[in-house]
Amino acid sequence: MQIIIDLKTSGDLQNLNSMILMEAFNIPPELVTAANDAGIATYTVQQIIDEGKAHPTLVSNVEVTPETVWTLCYTSGTTGDPKGAMINQGNFCSELAILQFMDKFQF
Repeated sequence: MQIIIDLKTSGDLQNLNSMILMEAFNIPPELVTAANDAGIATYTVQQIIDEGKAHPTLVSNVEVTPETVWTLCYTSGTTGDPKGAMINQGNFCSELAILQFMDKFQF
């Protein structure tokens, strides 16, 4: 997360406005404060869920296609440089569709 904050501060991520934090990672509060100070609004997954429940019609007019970005998935760079991959709606729906068959596979 510090790398993202540094990139935002340097101007390389000038369009980054917000981040959704996964609670499971126990992000230190000082990093959250640093992100906010850099102009990155931070939200927990639970905050996003609560906002969606409180305002269910806010996004009802948004056009979503299979090519619409659903999420960005970042790697730590274990085998090389850290990087991100755009996962679009079509990719995500494919993953959901395969779940119905997962109980048939032995791992």
